[in-house]
Amino acid sequence: MLLSGTPGHLFFSQGNINKMSEYATQSIMASRLRDDLPALYPMPDGETDLGADLDAINAEVDAYIAQRYALPLVSSSAIRLTASLALSLAVEKAYMRGHGPEVQEKHKRAAKEARDFLKLIAGGGVRLGGEAPAAERQGVGSTIVIDGDAPRFTRPDLEGF
Repeated sequence: MLLSGTPGHLFFSQGNINKMSEYATQSIMASRLRDDLPALYPMPDGETDLGADLDAINAEVDAYIAQRYALPLVSSSAIRLTASLALSLAVEKAYMRGHGPEVQEKHKRAAKEARDFLKLIAGGGVRLGGEAPAAERQGVGSTIVIDGDAPRFTRPDLEGF
């Protein structure tokens, strides 16, 4: 949050601060993992652990995407693509939880390819269809202007107290 202004005028500007995007969800993960879900996320904390893992994955994807694009994404094709990438990362994380270093090679490879693709997006090597780069996006953020009398109690006025 940016706070600036002159006596009597304060400006609060909230830039591109958004709720974290949700690309991989619990229902999608349950569908993808099917019979393996109970073993990877045993109850009663399974839902909590799965939610925490998905939050971490979604934050990782946001970290890559935010280097190039304003969040949240608005294009349905960009959202579908990033959801697919996030799901590859989430599946690897789930199997790492249950099998440690013995994760199947196909899950490791899919996650590596997803991260490599996210790096390409972040670096501008691949453009998300329908999304404008963050610098070009209009209308992101908001500003509040507070107008009033100049402050009566300033540092110079209070000097010596």
